[in-house]
Amino acid sequence: MDQHKFSFADAVSAVTSSFRSVGTSTSPRVGANVEQGQGPARPEYSVDGDGPRGRGDGDGEGEDAFPKLSPEQLHALFEDEEQRKCVAAALEEAQLNWSLDSKMLGQRSEANRGMRAIVELLAQIHVSHSSQWQERQRLAGQLSGATGAQSEGDQGARSRKAKGEGGDAKGTEQRLNHAWETHDLLRAIDRKDHETILMIRDANFDLLLDLNQSGTSGNAASTPLGYCISLGKGWEGTSIVLTGALSKFVNNLPDDEAEDLPADEDEGSMQQRRARARKARHELDPRTASRLRKLRTSLKLAIDNSILSDQTSLLASYIQVLLMSEGQPFILESISAVQQALVSYLGPSNTSSTGAILTQADPISVSHNCVNRFVSDGLRSHKRRPSSSAGGVSGTTRQGDQYSGGGASIVAAVDDLVANAVGDLVLMALWDLVRISRHDLSLLDPKVEQSSTIAKRVEEDDLSSPLPLYFFARDDRVSAQYTSRLQGTEVVLDQIATARSKSTLQGAGLVGGKSARQVRMWKCAQKTSESLQSGLRRLNSKDRLDHIDEVLAAFKG
Repeated sequence: MDQHKFSFADAVSAVTSSFRSVGTSTSPRVGANVEQGQGPARPEYSVDGDGPRGRGDGDGEGEDAFPKLSPEQLHALFEDEEQRKCVAAALEEAQLNWSLDSKMLGQRSEANRGMRAIVELLAQIHVSHSSQWQERQRLAGQLSGATGAQSEGDQGARSRKAKGEGGDAKGTEQRLNHAWETHDLLRAIDRKDHETILMIRDANFDLLLDLNQSGTSGNAASTPLGYCISLGKGWEGTSIVLTGALSKFVNNLPDDEAEDLPADEDEGSMQQRRARARKARHELDPRTASRLRKLRTSLKLAIDNSILSDQTSLLASYIQVLLMSEGQPFILESISAVQQALVSYLGPSNTSSTGAILTQADPISVSHNCVNRFVSDGLRSHKRRPSSSAGGVSGTTRQGDQYSGGGASIVAAVDDLVANAVGDLVLMALWDLVRISRHDLSLLDPKVEQSSTIAKRVEEDDLSSPLPLYFFARDDRVSAQYTSRLQGTEVVLDQIATARSKSTLQGAGLVGGKSARQVRMWKCAQKTSESLQSGLRRLNSKDRLDHIDEVLAAFKG
């Protein structure tokens, strides 16, 4: 079986070469008597702007669906069979990436939206062929009639067998209502039959979580995803399908987001938010809760199995779905733990009433421990001690900074995801400690607020609200919101200072004469915002974490 690894460059090459060579015969002499002396007969292309934009496919519906090119459209656009295979593989991979997009931000990634636009454009291209081209195709079909008929017959038999005796609609209904069993799923994985896997997902999702019904347990193949990984790198596409099915289940869980509580004098607001999120998660029905536990186990085993078998290309995807499955209780509890570490770390002394554990760890270490808690034992055991150097995260000995797997080069995506999550927790905790309360916002002079476009922007950002939890571990969304809100807070404080003394403020950690540590916290937050905006290039996750660590070290009590 051909296990050539497909890349997007193959698809681009196929598209460009198709438009250069389409219309020329794949056999040098086929149709030569038709085109002699007239040159190759080329098809004509036109774009129908009002035409259909591709039949939707995938997890979404309507405007959120990923467009799909029919076999007829592919055949019209790409005459060469090898080119069609490359393009079909590219479209399948793009559709899987679209399905794997977690949509936590309410919008797709730029790459996924770009691929969707490209496929929509292809779906609008209409191909018209001249009579010479049609005659040449007829002659080519006669020359390869026997082979083509046999191939068509085999394909038709396979298609009829897959659809059922009742045809497309009836056969699909029969397959959906089929009592799928473990051996059906294993056979589909062996054959890379993604259509059957998706049907099993819709009909019996529990089969995708474990293989206990087959009596197999306690080994690397105890879950469908683990079994797929055990087959080798040639089954990575099937692993993506299985991971996408798990991701869809997590995305369709009831929204457990507790209503954001405004910052006020009540120090128990964070505890209230955590309690609401935990209550929402605990209200899941027993069946869903059981599925969620099995899903996490499956993903953790997938991480371990990937490391052991040196198949690390999908580690970041497994971790991302696992993180999403933990829900908001995990994020809120982690923010609370990092907050306590910040209060202790930035205080005038390095003693704290919160316990000996936090007094021995800085906020970055606490954040690392929170992230590592849900990853997996296998990934934690493959940590690599950072090299000693001055300053930044790379110069510390804290655990969990980098990962490596069994002699293979470390997957940059995993390091990036972990560093991003660690930095986001610190920024979200720091913002919660310095954000302005509703009461303090009410002190704003309405006239000043209406006369300043910056103040209007500050009002839209809602400086009294926590950073959105659904921004967590999603690129640089948290850091961008953090710096924007810090800038807005500075504007508000400067405006109020013209009419009132800053010592009257009860927000932003500037309670008049109450605590030097509160003022120190605010200055640290400002310096962190400035550091994140320094430099001429966009910071990656590791760079952002280095900047945060350097600022915290400078303000250490």
